[in-house]
Amino acid sequence: MSATIINLIIQIIAGAIGGNAAGAGMEKANLGTAGNTIAGALGGLGGGQILSALILRQLQVLRAEPTLSQSWANWSAVT
Repeated sequence: MSATIINLIIQIIAGAIGGNAAGAGMEKANLGTAGNTIAGALGGLGGGQILSALILRQLQVLRAEPTLSQSWANWSAVT
């Protein structure tokens, strides 16, 4: 199995567990076992995808090339 599918499965399972825990903790928002499991699984899947995108974006920013102003400052110092 690829790492992407494993990540999706982990997100769904963790979300389902979290949904049931949240349903048990908030009795007025309890959707029943099946409802809590489905809502948690969808929340875990969506939350995991958002978090993955944010982490990927942060890594791209950290590895980015110098900005134009930084490049200009370096060029000005040389000339």
